[in-house]
Amino acid sequence: MMRHILLLIISLCSVCCSEDINQEEPNNTPNNTPYDVFWIKDFAVSGNSVYAAADFDGVFRLDAGSRSWQRIGSIFFVESLAVSGTTIYAGATRIYRLDKDNDTWARISETDTPVSTTKRWGGASPVSLVASDDNIYAGMSNGRLYCSVNGGHTWNYINREWQKDGLITALLGPPISALAISDATLYAGTEGEGVFRSLDSGDSWTPVNTDLAEQNVTSLAVSGTTVYAGTRDGVFRLANDDSWTHVGLSGSSIVSLIAEPGTNGLYAGTSSNGVFHAPDGVSWQDWGLRDLPITALAVSEKYLYAGIFGNPFAEEGRAGIFRRRTDSSAHDLWTPINQGLTKIRY
Repeated sequence: MMRHILLLIISLCSVCCSEDINQEEPNNTPNNTPYDVFWIKDFAVSGNSVYAAADFDGVFRLDAGSRSWQRIGSIFFVESLAVSGTTIYAGATRIYRLDKDNDTWARISETDTPVSTTKRWGGASPVSLVASDDNIYAGMSNGRLYCSVNGGHTWNYINREWQKDGLITALLGPPISALAISDATLYAGTEGEGVFRSLDSGDSWTPVNTDLAEQNVTSLAVSGTTVYAGTRDGVFRLANDDSWTHVGLSGSSIVSLIAEPGTNGLYAGTSSNGVFHAPDGVSWQDWGLRDLPITALAVSEKYLYAGIFGNPFAEEGRAGIFRRRTDSSAHDLWTPINQGLTKIRY
């Protein structure tokens, strides 16, 4: 058995190490993908522009005043986005940084960093990203967490203490599904092992799971100084005594949880119950898109954006990106904004 495990590791290492890290990323547009779906994996907001990671289809940008998305660069299979100041990062088969001057992506990760193998389905991928100044954290689908303190030039694997002894656990830990930074404190949410916290940029970690009844954490949000966790059974709030309180949407699987800028409010997107808004972080209001699978949320200026998973060839209104004004109280005021997106009829 050990011989087979070692052969597996040698095989994986040889694949990763054989790739020239300085070569240009190939234009690997998945024209022949068997997945006829449209899936917004993540949003990011920088200035007055909204960025959407459309997994198989790459990254798109919507500028202020425009109703048409523009494809940015030629990276694909994008899982996550992060913003630090005016810098945009993308997690795909590797980690990339956007050069806004010419709308191209520069690969910033090397062979000892958060990488997938050259085959999309063959290795781990960065399913969560968060950045602050030159610090970038990448949570991987295999449970590893990497950190760069110099804008991506070098990386460290920083959550070894989570991994139990043995090769299999080290390769197949629970995915790091969410990351958040509150002041100088780093939080990491996992699928099945709850939330971990680091006070020293990832050098050491403490589980923070008291009264967190559902430990499949799908998203983390920071509103002011308060940390919230979206789970497969609603939303939880972290108290000063490091215990969690369930604050609503019981029975709903939260896919995206974001803070409402400038307030104590939250927006939550669910896997099948639509979008909700809690102006005070507790009292939830139905904000529509009922029965649609929400995949990501973002707020930019006066609009809330929602990504909806679906078959792009289905009837209009069942997939793509929708938005509504944040100052409106009517829950049926969502409108599709899909012009420029591939695979979507508009």
